[in-house]
This record gives sequence, structure tokens and C-alpha cells, in this order.
Amino acid sequence: MRTLMLPMLLLLAACWVLPASGSIDGRKAAAGLLANASISGILSGIRDGRFTCEDLISEQLRRIDAYNASLAAFISVDKEAAMAAAKAKDSQGGLSGALHCVPVAVKDNADVKGVPTTSGAPALRTMTAASDSAVVARIRAAGGIVIGKANMAEMSDSGTSSVSTLGGVCANPWDKRRSCLGSSGGSGAAVAAGLAVLGVGTDTEGSVIGPCTASGLVCIRPTQNAQFEAMREGVYPAFQRQDLVGLMARSRGDYLTAHDAVYGSNFSQTISGVTQLNKMTIRFLDNFYESFPISTTESYSPDPEMVRLHNRAAERLAGLGATIQRYRTNGTDLGAKLGVIFQATSTKPRCSNSCMKKSLNDYLRRYSATGPFRNASDLQRVISGFPISYQEKLNFTISQPDDEVCGAAACDPYNIGRSNVTDIMRELLGDADVLAVPFTAKLPQLNSVQPGLADQISPALNPYTGWPSLAL
Repeated sequence: MRTLMLPMLLLLAACWVLPASGSIDGRKAAAGLLANASISGILSGIRDGRFTCEDLISEQLRRIDAYNASLAAFISVDKEAAMAAAKAKDSQGGLSGALHCVPVAVKDNADVKGVPTTSGAPALRTMTAASDSAVVARIRAAGGIVIGKANMAEMSDSGTSSVSTLGGVCANPWDKRRSCLGSSGGSGAAVAAGLAVLGVGTDTEGSVIGPCTASGLVCIRPTQNAQFEAMREGVYPAFQRQDLVGLMARSRGDYLTAHDAVYGSNFSQTISGVTQLNKMTIRFLDNFYESFPISTTESYSPDPEMVRLHNRAAERLAGLGATIQRYRTNGTDLGAKLGVIFQATSTKPRCSNSCMKKSLNDYLRRYSATGPFRNASDLQRVISGFPISYQEKLNFTISQPDDEVCGAAACDPYNIGRSNVTDIMRELLGDADVLAVPFTAKLPQLNSVQPGLADQISPALNPYTGWPSLAL
């Protein structure tokens, strides 16, 4: 399946606040860049001597101080570690990698050495990471600087908002009356608002694609395979049959640079010959939500604004040379076919809970020598510090056998449903290169959980198939 990326230009005002260190000219140059900074702009600015890494990180921290209170994009910001890393890079001279001095926001379910990995929950506020997660290790190896731990839906428990006890209500930088979706909303908000240049999120069922869609960013949920699954080491698990790490950027160029540096592939070269729009066919499924049944007599009706955006995307891509297939399927037929997603989703909670114990124990083993919790059972000591929904999940998880894995009998209905969804996707894709569907039927509201699976059913498609998906 071929994918397409379009650059997004973010225009936000720079924060002109006098910092405490570095040269005045360097700080001004860095401050002017950060509102819409690019990786190439950072590298060229440092290479040409217009500012230092210390200048850049100092101004980035000041920008966070100025704007984070109204956005709640970060749960924690490690200023001392970020400045120390910046000074070390300046003292070494030259560029340390493809992400040299690039400020990165990391979702607070991924380990950053020396910082608590809380997933937004009070129960985990003392769980300080003993080592970096795989994705953070790759970012540091490429020269990136972790600027802070991003807010998220507490325990990754929502796709429609990013609200947590420790981080508060994450607002959309473009319209603070609206959510930046979830569960990786803090990373998306930080990048969109110029509080970081790159974001790290995790995606189980649209948790990277959603925030990127809501915040006007470029991101991909990668193909589900061993190469990309390796990046979830050191990430608090949600459902490892579908968990993946995803990157967030403001532009196509930044995304490609970060993808190659973090995932260790030549993705930018691989797609260079398959993303020419005049050679692509994109199928726009126009009646996706209208055809999805609430009951035997009702179906979902998307907001007019979502329909307008869907149509505008088709028009813009056609104007850029793509062949557009406007596709409408028989409503009853589509509803019946997509109904199998309900089957797969309704069995997923029991499936994910039954095989959660092993993945959770494997994750906590990283902390066995220094952490407060050695295994899943230890979490019961602080169970009141989790959301009610996660308390129920944890109690069920702990009651399962220690060696229960995701191939358990409880997952059989889910596996059947997943196979059915893949068949549906192949049929809907037809002979096109890309299948385009609206991410959500409703405009996201701040601090709300929208009712009904079908309000956001499209995020479920690719995680069930294992195919990649792209936010435009």
C-alpha cells in the first residue's frame, strides 16, 4: 500500500523573552526560528554560527514557560537535563547526527532515563525510568534532545481527548475550545504550538493519527512488523497486538528525516519513486460514516465541517495531479461489512486484558532493581491512583495466569474479526493506491469523550489490518 505526505505550514507567533544565557544575537535568532522551526533550519543555523544549541534549547524552554500553562501539552519538563545536553553538544563541536539539537516531546508512557513514566496517573508518579526506551535511545543517538514528557489520555484510555490527573486538560493550539484528540494529544499539541520540533506518541487504535489530524501535523502509524515493534521496548503497554510508536512532525521533510534516524531505514529513498501524485490513485470513501449503523433504523451523520474538509482534500489532491476516485458503496452493504469491526472491538478488551500480564511484567522488569513495582501484582498497592476503568482492567489482568500471552483462547474472536477487517479493507481499496476516509465524524470537543464507536471508527481500520496509515 503506497502512502502520500503533504507538508503543513504552521504559523504561530514567536516568543520574544530575554533568556539568561548565551549570546543576545544567538538567542534572538533561535527565538525567531522556534515558532515554525524545521530540522534543516536548526542544523543550518548551528552550522552557520547564527545560534548555538544552548541558545536554541534556552529559548525553547522559555517558549514552553510562556505557552504550556494554557495548553497543558507537557506533564513534566526536565530543564536541567535539556540544558546540560545542549551545552555538551556545543562543547563537542560539529553536528552530532541528523537530529542534532532538535527538541523532542516524548509521550509520558515512554521511558526517559531519570524521569518518571507516569502515563498521567498518580499511581505511577514514583516510577522513575532506569534507562531510556528504544525510541528515546535512537533519538539521543541521532543528536536529539528530550525537552519534556508530554501529556496524554491517562493510561492511554481515550482516543477523543488527552486528559490526565497529572497533566490536566490538553487543549488544541489552533482552537483551545477543542481537543487535540488522544491518546498522544500532548505530543501533537507541543509540536503544533512550537513547544517542540518533533513529537513521540504511541498508537494502539489511532492515538498518533488522531492528534496529528487534529493538530495539522504529518505522521504515520507504521506497518505492524518486527522492525517497528522493536521501538515499543520501554513503553508502558496498552495492547501489544496493536501498540506501535509513532513520530509527529510539522512537515514532510522533518518527518522523513526523523523516520530514517529513529527507525533506521532509508524510508525517504524508498518512497521517493511512489509518491508522485500524477502516478497515484486515491479513493475517497464519501459515505463512510453515513453508512455505519447505530441501529437497524439509524446511521451516523458527520458534521458538515468534516464533510467540507473531506471534499476540500480531494479537490486539492486532484489539483496536484492525483487521480481521485469518489467512491460510494451501497449503504446497507457497507454497514454490514463494517459491522465486523464491532465484533473485533467488543472482544478486544477481554483479549487485551487476558494477555496483558506478560507484557506488563516484561515492562516492569526493566525497573526490578530500582523501581517501586516489580510486576503487575505490585501495582495493586497503588490501585486507587489509577482511573476506575484501568483499575478494573488491572484487577482482571492480575487474575490471569502469569504465562498468558496474546495467542490465548480469549483472543480467538478478535483474531477472526481482525481477519475480516483486512478482507473489508482490501475490497474497499480496490485498485487504488490509497484509501481516504475522514478520521472522525465529529469535531472534537475539549475534555469530552464522544459517544459511539462509529464517531471514530476509521482509526480502527489500520491497527486491525497491520497496514500503515498516514495523517494528512
